[in-house]
Amino acid sequence: MRIILIIIILSFSNISLTYANNLNPLSNNQNSIGSGKKLYLIKCSKCHGLNAKGISNGHTKTPSLIKYNRG
Repeated sequence: MRIILIIIILSFSNISLTYANNLNPLSNNQNSIGSGKKLYLIKCSKCHGLNAKGISNGHTKTPSLIKYNRG
């Protein structure tokens, strides 16, 4: 029973590491990048700003969206 449990845990660990190391498959697709920029300007920039660092209204600040640099 322990061996089966260890195999399952190792399998999930391997799968997680494989996906964690993969880059975004659309990171070099200029059409997708352009579409994302347009969508961000329409839906997100009012609260998070043009540079995604958040906007302070004097009382609260919307969160920064810049956390990952993975492409």
